[in-house]
Amino acid sequence: MADPKKFAGVIRHSLIPAFRAHRFQLSDDEIEAWFMKFQSFPDLAIVQSVNEWIDTQSFPPTVADLRKLVSRRLSDRPGDYGLEKKWVDPIKKNSRGRAMPMPEHIRERIERLQAEARSIMEKEKEQFRANRKEDAERKAPLTPEEKAYKIRKALADYTKRNYEMDKETGKLRKKATVVISQHEEMIGGKKCKVMKLADGSVEVLGLESLEPL
Repeated sequence: MADPKKFAGVIRHSLIPAFRAHRFQLSDDEIEAWFMKFQSFPDLAIVQSVNEWIDTQSFPPTVADLRKLVSRRLSDRPGDYGLEKKWVDPIKKNSRGRAMPMPEHIRERIERLQAEARSIMEKEKEQFRANRKEDAERKAPLTPEEKAYKIRKALADYTKRNYEMDKETGKLRKKATVVISQHEEMIGGKKCKVMKLADGSVEVLGLESLEPL
């Protein structure tokens, strides 16, 4: 339903400039990946939701943030967008309102990618544990004060790595997900972006556009 050129235009000329101070930027490939998440929505609902976010929020949106706004508009006022009385997101449900089953070959490929990511994370954890063991063997036992200091430092380092200060509210908020690697791959005849995340999970952008086999 959505037009890729119109979608790219509202992202490039409205959303990105509005949050330039936050160093918010999307490449052409990233805009294309975003479009895969919104292609089932009407153009008007997307444009109105983008403008609503710009007018009411002080930080850049995620795909999930904008999808919630668009879905809410379509659910509350479907007639404004030439839709039936009850809006059903085709990405999430089929015509019977049940979850759309994922094709087996796609499920197997995702599971393989997830296994690879878990293997990488497990090797890094094993190396980290080995390094800690070596350090512990070389060093004398820590005093209670030293242990308390290391715990506080570990918590501080974890917070610094994973959270940042919101300038508007003065509160901590979780940083964006860190992508350790990404590549494009044809899945089910569709070009998808496969991203391995730092937490060991795998995200595939573009699967929502696949038709059930």
